[in-house]
This record gives sequence, structure tokens and C-alpha cells, in this order.
Amino acid sequence: MCRHGAQAAPRQVHAGAGGVGSFAIQLLKYWGATVITSCSHVHVDKVKALRADLAINYKAQRLEKLAGAANPLSPIPSCLSRLDS
Repeated sequence: MCRHGAQAAPRQVHAGAGGVGSFAIQLLKYWGATVITSCSHVHVDKVKALRADLAINYKAQRLEKLAGAANPLSPIPSCLSRLDS
């Protein structure tokens, strides 16, 4: 991903409150992207302060469930769980 492709579609960031996730949110927002991230309810204010457009509480809703035919998000693989779970 580079800044030229950042605005093409909303970008998803897993674990937006973590070190890598918070960096990714800031970089994507700098590039002009719409950012959707997952975090716990405790960290919603933190990722909003980083300018995430939408913060999904991963304990209440799965970020992957937002993807589908009627949604502009493309499906993403989960690197946080096993395939057979």
C-alpha cells in the first residue's frame, strides 16, 4: 500500500489501539484514507483521537462481518484466530 492507493476504498486496521495499529491509522489518515478499525470498548476514545473514522468493538462485532456485497469493504483474512476455530 502506498499513499496513491490509500483513498481507493475504506481501509481496515486490526487492533487499532496497539502500537502498529495506531501507527497505521495515523499514516492512512495522513494519506487521506477512510479508516475502520477494531479495538475493545476501553480504547474507542483512543482510536477516535487518532482520527479513525469508525471504531468497532471486537468483543461485540467482528470487523470481517462488515465486509460483503452491499459494503465497500473487501473481505480480509483474520490473522488473530485459527482457520478451524
